[in-house]
Amino acid sequence: AELLEWKKQTGLLTIKPANGAEGRLTIVKGQIVHGETKRGQKGLEAALGLLRVTAGRFVFEPGHAPPTRSI
Repeated sequence: AELLEWKKQTGLLTIKPANGAEGRLTIVKGQIVHGETKRGQKGLEAALGLLRVTAGRFVFEPGHAPPTRSI
């Protein structure tokens, strides 16, 4: 997430942890504006949990507009 902030990227970051629920962070100009997990968490709670993930699969898709702002 720090690299995306530094580069001022906009897009959708999907995080599939080695252990835990998959989730997504919507990023606009390097800032996280929405987070959600498959467990139903949304907003800041989801984003904080996803930012703690250190192992798994991380896929960034540039250019996605945020569906909603929860952060």
